[in-house]
Amino acid sequence: MVVTSSTSSSEMPRTGRFPWAFLVAILIVIVVELFLRTRDRQNLIAYPELGVGGDQTVTYYAVREYIELGSEGDVVLVGSSQMREGVVMPRLIQRVNRELGRPVRIRNYATRGARADVMEAVVKTILEQPWKPSLMIIGLSVRDLRTQVLDLPRLAIFWRLSDWWQAFREIGSPVTTVLPIVIRNEVSRISYTLRYRDQLAIDLSKPLARWFGYSVAREPNPIIGQMSWQHVGRRGLRDLVEPRISPRRMLIMARQSYAYEEGPKPSEPQTRRLQSLIRRIETSHVPALIVEMPVADYLQKDLSARKLPQEFQRSVRSLVNGTSIRFIPVSEQPFQPDRTHFVDLQHLNLPGAERFSDYLAELIVQHLSDDHAQSSPHPFITHSFYSPEMSDSKKP
Repeated sequence: MVVTSSTSSSEMPRTGRFPWAFLVAILIVIVVELFLRTRDRQNLIAYPELGVGGDQTVTYYAVREYIELGSEGDVVLVGSSQMREGVVMPRLIQRVNRELGRPVRIRNYATRGARADVMEAVVKTILEQPWKPSLMIIGLSVRDLRTQVLDLPRLAIFWRLSDWWQAFREIGSPVTTVLPIVIRNEVSRISYTLRYRDQLAIDLSKPLARWFGYSVAREPNPIIGQMSWQHVGRRGLRDLVEPRISPRRMLIMARQSYAYEEGPKPSEPQTRRLQSLIRRIETSHVPALIVEMPVADYLQKDLSARKLPQEFQRSVRSLVNGTSIRFIPVSEQPFQPDRTHFVDLQHLNLPGAERFSDYLAELIVQHLSDDHAQSSPHPFITHSFYSPEMSDSKKP
């Protein structure tokens, strides 16, 4: 009897086939990569879409990318949402340009949720660029020096591997959780496909938006001088004269950010980060101001009763003492906002932001004006810009 194999020769696996699919995939990646490198990088930077949700991580990546596109002589703003929403960028830019008689590029690198740790990372990234700003304004508040916990996921967005290693030596194992973010940062310096994948994903999903019934209108971008979405329309005209939420309830929500249980002194981790920020600016010889951001009187009284503002100002004054950096507390600013200027306890509405923008415009003009710098012994002290009727916004 002839014994035959149960597997015919035609069913034997073939070997030596050329991996066409793999080659095509590589070619597609190369073509996409080359195409992206022909485009304007600013158009590749993702920014939140109004219909996507509340995740602000993409704005941190946007700040990092726009910093790398900066230019010599830029005026840069750094801070939290209090600075981000506290400035009407078109008004600020127009005012500065008009007063100086020449265009000045002003970038608002403030990010929602930032404290001193993130601000220090943003400042470090700015000062590592080949260009240097002509003026840096840091918007700082009591909240920014509270909490013992560092915002590692957002800090990592601005880190290189060397930064991660330094943080690992200082902090230890907690920073291992953000190592993938740092690795992505390093690889994205080579691959535009990875670097700009967020905007690529937005572009690819837009054709499907109408089928799934969601809006993908892009949020205005204060980084590049556009008005904040929070100031557009009737949203920007809300105030605390007749708040929609009771002040007591707003205070309960706000207190979570101020860590009252830790006592009046600012937290050591955040204070160290602010100290590092100041040292970096001093070493770079970039002119800088630290401007205290105002809060509504409800919150100010609540904070003062626990001596938080007093300790905050004492700490900041101590850190800037002996440096070229000037700290301007709210009490020394010409604009003293009231309840008509706030949309909540911490953020200025449109009329308030217009007034604060005029104040920042004055500081910028004073610094950039050669004539004023030569003639005034105190170039950052003046009260000439303001009158109570200055705001352009009217109540409906």
